[in-house]
Amino acid sequence: MTCKNILDINYLSTYYDNLGGKKLFKDCIKDFNSYINKKVYLYYSNKKDTPVCALPKFKILLVTRLGFLSFCYNFYFYVNGFDYYNIDISQDNLKIIAKCVCSHEIGHILDDSINSNRWEQSKVLTDILEKMLHYNIDFSNIDFHKKNLPQDLENSVLIFKKNLVGREAIAWEIARNIMHFHTPKERFIFDKVREYALATYNYGDLKSIIKENNLESFFKYKKYFA
Repeated sequence: MTCKNILDINYLSTYYDNLGGKKLFKDCIKDFNSYINKKVYLYYSNKKDTPVCALPKFKILLVTRLGFLSFCYNFYFYVNGFDYYNIDISQDNLKIIAKCVCSHEIGHILDDSINSNRWEQSKVLTDILEKMLHYNIDFSNIDFHKKNLPQDLENSVLIFKKNLVGREAIAWEIARNIMHFHTPKERFIFDKVREYALATYNYGDLKSIIKENNLESFFKYKKYFA
């Protein structure tokens, strides 16, 4: 049973604008900056559709209107697909979701281990590239990822996903510690946003890894490196 007002998902953008859009995130960051040990800055865009993300080195939280609304649409369809709980679509709940998303990205900025984790991920990505070249996997074939991949390449993909989930789990744990929940509803929504996010990190295949890490250009121009 979905939430009683699932059709109100069409009003998400209106609720978001009523909350002030950029102001919503400025207020979130201002609140977190009042008690965390690093000063976080906001870069906001109404035009781009980049997912909400952090640039830890520069202590910047990157937010786009389309990126955040896309996250909310997907989250609501995920969380309200269960029979045993749901979250109504409302302006107040949208504000809480924004706070949860901010806390997670700030978690990356506060994570002292993120540099070593990224270094490990870069080595795994290099290993994936080398194995794709070794096995002469045709990236131009749009269904290349649906075929049975060599076992060692599959293992590298699993290692990459495991490291990614581990990094994100650390950021979510930091986020939990800085949220300062004021109501049980805030804690409940935080737990469901975290649950949804971790589920998406664990989803994907070799093709999505290549796309999300901007490796298409390497395969497009690999003939020049031969």
